[in-house]
Amino acid sequence: MTPTGEENHAVPEPSSLFKTPTVARIYAQQGKFEQARTLYHELLAKDLGDAQLANELAHELGKVELQLAGGTSNLVGERDTLMLTHEAGSLFCSWLLSEGGIENAQLLLGSSPGDLTLRVAGFPHDAPSIVRDISIEREKDSARIPPPVGATYVTASVGLMDSEGTFVSIAHCDMLPI
Repeated sequence: MTPTGEENHAVPEPSSLFKTPTVARIYAQQGKFEQARTLYHELLAKDLGDAQLANELAHELGKVELQLAGGTSNLVGERDTLMLTHEAGSLFCSWLLSEGGIENAQLLLGSSPGDLTLRVAGFPHDAPSIVRDISIEREKDSARIPPPVGATYVTASVGLMDSEGTFVSIAHCDMLPI
């Protein structure tokens, strides 16, 4: 109550007690992606002293960033997204793929079911581009890989590749300077 007898309904600022990875995950689960992103950034800015926890937080932040980024719609109105970041000398790729996106890629491949593949392309300053295809498990939603040697820019795509090497992209990201 205020001195005049009115109730005070101001929401207090969250204390540092509530700035935890668990609270950030709850924000993300509730669809409060901006709050989750802000909290993950604050947590990562601290010296956590635990490299595994820092990697887990960066992974969770990547998933939140994907939600905020949206993606390209496929034929059934779902979203497929890929995010690529350069962290501590490696590339971190996170993706969200819909069943509709995978089905559309399978339709384009024809009778071959195709393997889920991460395609990374590196672009050196004065040499031909470098393309690397990495087979990934369908249950995975991220990968940490070394950048192509000599590349000054990279991009990535997740899609299906058939046994003859035909690649159909489901989601891709913008070019990233490294």
